[in-house]
Amino acid sequence: MRYEEIMVLSTKEVRRRQKKLFKEHGVQLYKNFLLPLAQIPLWVCMSMTFRDLSGWSSLDAVANKPLDPTLYSEGALWFADLTILDPFHIFPMAVGIIALVNVEWTFKTFDLLKASTRRKLIRPTITDSLANVSRMAVVFLMAISLHAPSALTLYWLSSQLFSFIQNIFLDLMLPISFTPKTRLNSRKQRTADAVNVVNNKAGQS
Repeated sequence: MRYEEIMVLSTKEVRRRQKKLFKEHGVQLYKNFLLPLAQIPLWVCMSMTFRDLSGWSSLDAVANKPLDPTLYSEGALWFADLTILDPFHIFPMAVGIIALVNVEWTFKTFDLLKASTRRKLIRPTITDSLANVSRMAVVFLMAISLHAPSALTLYWLSSQLFSFIQNIFLDLMLPISFTPKTRLNSRKQRTADAVNVVNNKAGQS
């Protein structure tokens, strides 16, 4: 039997066992999309609100005036005026870097959830494709940040920072089980790894 045929058969077997395991424990995959579906509209609405407050509601930025005049002077340091672009582009660069870190952190989590610790061999997976699309989205977000008012980029930066701190907190307080090592600590997990769990289940059935 060729390698490709073995990989196809093993993939089918993994999916069959996965469906059986999910059915036994009442796992519903659609719930994974509920949080993003709630967050994305909120993020878009808040971004549009900050843009309008800064007076960037149309292409004719000269004719617009901030809805909140305090944005002219409520900043600090080099961004005293929150209605204009960041003159040193510090916020856009920070937004891009932290967003990229969050993307890599998220897809590293998917790697930790895999039963096997061996690296991918040949074919890219759906997760790999999503990771590449997310990286491209980060570049797009950084490009937009370069042409957005400081108030808006500051909101994006605080949002990305919150996500980053949240990821660290969850990894420290609720580390992923069934993996040989944790992300922030190289010590062995006390729980059994996923390979042994699957093998024990197969032996009992």
